[in-house]
Amino acid sequence: MLLPVDLRDPNAVETADELYRGIVDQAAAQPGEPKTINNKDPRHAAYLLETFFRGAEDHVRIYTTQLARKVGREPVYASPDLIEAAKALLDKPASQISIIVQDDLDLDKGMAAEDHPLIAGLLAAGSFHGRGTPSRSPAEGSRLHVYKHEGDRELGDFAVMDESAYRAEIDEQKATAIANFGNPELASRLAQLFDWMTRSEQCKPIPIHESSGPKGESG
Repeated sequence: MLLPVDLRDPNAVETADELYRGIVDQAAAQPGEPKTINNKDPRHAAYLLETFFRGAEDHVRIYTTQLARKVGREPVYASPDLIEAAKALLDKPASQISIIVQDDLDLDKGMAAEDHPLIAGLLAAGSFHGRGTPSRSPAEGSRLHVYKHEGDRELGDFAVMDESAYRAEIDEQKATAIANFGNPELASRLAQLFDWMTRSEQCKPIPIHESSGPKGESG
């Protein structure tokens, strides 16, 4: 098991691509209903994360392998819609985006962290408050925090919107994940786990500096 609780739900909704966005939108609009949504397609992952950015009031936390620009040919963290939603989140007062990568950031040779499309988009929009190395405390400067986790990989990817919704990988080999907008107790637990990790000695801030924009794209 890749997370400290069993997230599998035999009643989870699995749907065709053309219906997926509608089901996600409905779940986000009715957060009191604990509906679990299966997610094993990169397009679905990108849309869920975009929905998190659009729906969050103050904080999106992402624990990910490398902040993949693409999975196969499908854009994930290089998705223009996802990037626009992230910009909109940081336009809200006191909002934050926190990211932990388990490996190195998904970058081509010669690229720096600020050249990653998501980070570059936030920089270009002026959404990134406080240039330079992200601080360990939101009060110390930047509202975008990016860390490298240098310990053993023990968890699957997960993301948390505020402390009310989550997306979590439940089977790394099959690239299978689920999302839920109606289980704030578990979302809060994942948020607390994430915050604990950022305070650990195994998490090191990744330096970010101003950049003219992304330089490359993975295939």
